[in-house]
Amino acid sequence: MGRKKSIDLFANPEDKIDVDIPATRVFLENLASDKKINVNIGGGGSSKSHSIIQLLLYKLLTEDRKKILVVRKTMPSMRTSVILPFHEIMDEFKVTNRIREDKVGMNLFYNNSFIHFNGLDDPEKIKSSNWNYMWFEEATEIALQDFMTVKLYLRAKPTDGKMNQIYLSFNPIDEFHWIKEKLIEAEGFKNDVKVIHSTYKDNPFLPEDSVKQYKELINQDINFYRVYALGEWGRLENLIYRNWTTEDMMPRGKDYTTLYGLDFGFNDPSVLVKCMVKDQEIHVEELIYQRGLTNAQLMEQMDRVILREDRLRPIYCDNAEPQRIKEMRLAGFNVREAQKNVYDGITLLKRFNIYVQKGSLNTIKEFQSYSWKTDKNARVLDEPIEFMDHSMAAIRYPIYSHFRGMGVYKIRWI
Repeated sequence: MGRKKSIDLFANPEDKIDVDIPATRVFLENLASDKKINVNIGGGGSSKSHSIIQLLLYKLLTEDRKKILVVRKTMPSMRTSVILPFHEIMDEFKVTNRIREDKVGMNLFYNNSFIHFNGLDDPEKIKSSNWNYMWFEEATEIALQDFMTVKLYLRAKPTDGKMNQIYLSFNPIDEFHWIKEKLIEAEGFKNDVKVIHSTYKDNPFLPEDSVKQYKELINQDINFYRVYALGEWGRLENLIYRNWTTEDMMPRGKDYTTLYGLDFGFNDPSVLVKCMVKDQEIHVEELIYQRGLTNAQLMEQMDRVILREDRLRPIYCDNAEPQRIKEMRLAGFNVREAQKNVYDGITLLKRFNIYVQKGSLNTIKEFQSYSWKTDKNARVLDEPIEFMDHSMAAIRYPIYSHFRGMGVYKIRWI
């Protein structure tokens, strides 16, 4: 269960303050662990990432001369999924004004310790230093070879006798993943690994509507329920899209139809994607994928990420939000209400070859898990599971709204 934990912050006695933080069991188990590798496996909403951020900030503030590395597969995904929550928890700790931030170098400093954020798409900064602590967020995105290489640099000499440690966090979507076979169950790591399992039930601070969402997964697909509600190893089945792959960058040229898709959210993420279409190809780039955005904040981000030459391109969005659409039109965005026939939209998208940018990690994760519902007799239904489907909606809106009724082979630049 969660509770307010009173902790002493700051290694510097002159800075010392007492802070009450909303700590879950996940935070307390990671804090107490005496194992080198701590595998945080569990369902959605279980506080895995939040608790590890609390822990790393606690170590930054209370331990001396510590080098802390935070890793995700790419840097673009790091900014919203990791760095933004770090700032929120710094506010929670009431320490924002005591920590120095280097935005260019992607560092947080306090006294003689620092946290460095790095994507595996830029490994040189990792290799240039040794580390006391490492956190691999969304570890199932990361290849075994990359993990083993980075792990070699967990060799900074501690000045206080504390053990150097690694933390991993992820949803267990694939029972054959290397984390399970090569780390948790491997004889060579047996004495070094602690598995910290958690579910939404371990997070009493989770909003009630989120709790309801996880509970209702059992009525949509039992395997989805096992993975995302119970945090058990599974293998996602009945996948909707198999006609997709990743690519390094978006294509160039005027012979593509350029469209944008927008799925509104607040507790769920707001998602903006760019789609470039030619003949039977759709190229997709995730531009925004972030929770907690007001309409004004969302428009501010849209203004930054939509290219100047695309300002007149249509942005198809959820037609259930007329007030938000009105505000966006008044702000000069070419927003249009999307046609929302989900099944027909999926059917149309399945006729294309879809290419997703490698840095669009949230969208890739949705493609990897977007599945059909099953009934109690395990019969597959013609309805998608309504969970982790925000990019899927944002892509479907422009493609179905703009091209429905047209032969795929007849699509040309407009």
